[in-house]
Amino acid sequence: MLSRMRSTVVMAMIMASAFLFVAGRAHAQSTSATVSGTVKDPTGASVPSAKVTITNQATKGTRTVDTNDAGIFVAPDIEQGVYDVSIEKAGFKKLIRSGVVIDPQDRLGLGELTLQVGAPTETITVAEDAGQLEMQTQSGERSEAVTNLQLRDIALNGRNINDLAKLVPGVAMPGGAAEVSNLSAIGNYQINGMRVTMKDMSVDGSSITRTDQQAQQVTINPDAVGEINILTSNYQAEYGKAAGGIVTITTKNGTKDFHVDLRWFHRHDSLNANSFFNNAQGHPRSLYRYNYYGFDVSGPIVLPKFLGGINRSRNKLFFFYNEEWYKQLTPQASANNVEMPTALERNGDFSQSVNGNGQPIIVRDSGNCLGGNSSGTPNPFPGNVIPKSCFYPGSQAILNLFPMPNTTIGGSLYKTKLPFLRALSS
Repeated sequence: MLSRMRSTVVMAMIMASAFLFVAGRAHAQSTSATVSGTVKDPTGASVPSAKVTITNQATKGTRTVDTNDAGIFVAPDIEQGVYDVSIEKAGFKKLIRSGVVIDPQDRLGLGELTLQVGAPTETITVAEDAGQLEMQTQSGERSEAVTNLQLRDIALNGRNINDLAKLVPGVAMPGGAAEVSNLSAIGNYQINGMRVTMKDMSVDGSSITRTDQQAQQVTINPDAVGEINILTSNYQAEYGKAAGGIVTITTKNGTKDFHVDLRWFHRHDSLNANSFFNNAQGHPRSLYRYNYYGFDVSGPIVLPKFLGGINRSRNKLFFFYNEEWYKQLTPQASANNVEMPTALERNGDFSQSVNGNGQPIIVRDSGNCLGGNSSGTPNPFPGNVIPKSCFYPGSQAILNLFPMPNTTIGGSLYKTKLPFLRALSS
């Protein structure tokens, strides 16, 4: 009975997970790639029914397809990563093409793969050159990928992944290559000369863009990103919503091995040089402090035997978990002047209050506190002083929440605007 209950629970969990996975993918663009090629013999004839195995180097997960009568194979739904492609057929040596880099949403054509006559136990291995330029031949789209290696090794001022878009040909920053400081904005960059508001960003196939404001509804830190692919033009009809480029982000996956990463990025004003004018005037460095704390954990999910023993080979089910915290201290270089009520105004005395043009501010009895107002026009308070009997209850407690003025601009103390005090005194 207990064994049956465990099996039922395991199957229910599997079915629920599968349902959520399908439901989550149903309304999203696919981030998977398609790999194709043609297998031939040394005479140039097609090799049908050859077994093609595509193996992920990180997870050791495999995908197997057979060539058709024309020797062509097509393997859809391949996740981004580095793969080994092996081809086997009786009467031919086994061919392995290793180090094949597959980007998200790629249409990768491996071209003609020629098998040599020999025993299947013999192997020919061809290593891919990671720096080789691959020509897009399977579709008309123009795209460029920012790889995981670039994400890991390129320093980002502010750790904003939008800055990485500037690595791609066709992307420009109007007005100069400034830092994209807002973590929730797609940035001011243009793709192929289109407007900055005419692009879309998605994470794992789901759009996260509020197009009218060019703002991201989800932010993501660079250490959680596996790859960024920027489609600049001629992309397929499956990509809608934007005409000025599509930015697709693929998050990291777990692998067959466990990994733990801890990080702390620190920037402090003590490490900066002071400016010329600060030195000349004897002023200290401006405060400038950033702290990024984060971690990620990844690896295989291995269930014990009594729960069904799923993924005991450690190459079927994986997890990746990532968190980051962000703290900063960057005060403004110059103070903002805000109007505050003077000591006299806090007691209702506006006899010395003037506006920006130096004209007296006339305080009127809008609440008819003193009476005698029959014309409908509020009368000025005598001497421009509001009697304490006309104060709004609790107004002094509210005014005490504001600091006293501490500077003068144009010869007059900064003070709160008259409508605020009028509301308190009416």
